[in-house]
Amino acid sequence: MVEVASGLFLGERLLQQDSVATFEHRPTGTWLLALSDGIGGAGNGHLASRLIVRSAMASLKLHVGDLASGAEAGDILQSAAQAANRSLASTVERHPDKSGMGGTLLLAIVSARRFHYLSIGDSIIFHLSNGATKRVNTLHSLAGGVDALTTSGRLDANLARSAAMRSTLTSALTGDKLSKVDASKAGIPIASGDVLLLASDGIETLSEAELSEVLQIAPLEGAASTAATLIARVERAAVPRQDNVSVIVTSG
Repeated sequence: MVEVASGLFLGERLLQQDSVATFEHRPTGTWLLALSDGIGGAGNGHLASRLIVRSAMASLKLHVGDLASGAEAGDILQSAAQAANRSLASTVERHPDKSGMGGTLLLAIVSARRFHYLSIGDSIIFHLSNGATKRVNTLHSLAGGVDALTTSGRLDANLARSAAMRSTLTSALTGDKLSKVDASKAGIPIASGDVLLLASDGIETLSEAELSEVLQIAPLEGAASTAATLIARVERAAVPRQDNVSVIVTSG
């Protein structure tokens, strides 16, 4: 049995521009997860993330029952991302002042044995398995390339830590054609005791070692306690200009 919980933290921002949604399809014991970190200015980012999550989740709910009849999870996720993108395009067409709004997108279909994901932007998926935590998805931001260059010694570590450099998105949902989509093909196995974390980039206030330490408690403490602990750790860090944080935790 998979347990799911989510949490949001405003940080030092005036508006919460992150949105999350979870839904359990009880006939199949399948969980649907959606998370978006809005962009386009305070008001527009707030609207965009809500629209993205609402549209994507509506599409997932509509098609999740098709899994039992042989539909591919990857196709369902792609359809949901396209539905969200069309909703943005339609909104901007009706309200030109909203041009430039958009957001990241994480989607996941999670069962007791496997999860499939789709990722656009720089929100993050971590998977704890056999006591080790690893990042699952590819980040569509300069941070993804920066990390690779730093590891290879081709970029100075101090420059790599520049927030401006790391925060620049190279892909997002904006209503235009989707240029970059990272998605699992065959799905990723989940064993008993595994934990998933979907989070906006505000979670990067915590190091991967700190994240792993917190995720270790999930099998014993449960998803809700783990999500609350992650948020509390970020709040306690009291980083100046802390970004919004959103998390979805699964444990089972």
